[in-house]
Amino acid sequence: MKFDSIPSGGCDPHKRYVAHVLRSAFKSLLGESGLTVLEFHLRKRLQGDIYEVFYENPHGFYQALGDFLGPGVDAILRIIAQKLIESGHLEASSP
Repeated sequence: MKFDSIPSGGCDPHKRYVAHVLRSAFKSLLGESGLTVLEFHLRKRLQGDIYEVFYENPHGFYQALGDFLGPGVDAILRIIAQKLIESGHLEASSP
């Protein structure tokens, strides 16, 4: 996989991988234009790289995403999680 185009992560390969996977999941759900809009608005709200915030402060990311998406945020995140599980990037846990 090529991570050169990922806007986050600095030199940390794990952080870059997480950014790549999350960005790909959002892109598959929202399309390129929807992803661009989401990144623009979250970057303004978070005052920085959204993928870095996701990695370093998941709760802050969730709050900003919820402020932008409204009550649908949990459904969107469930869909993203399912996509990540299906693609092997996330393991499902059982309660």
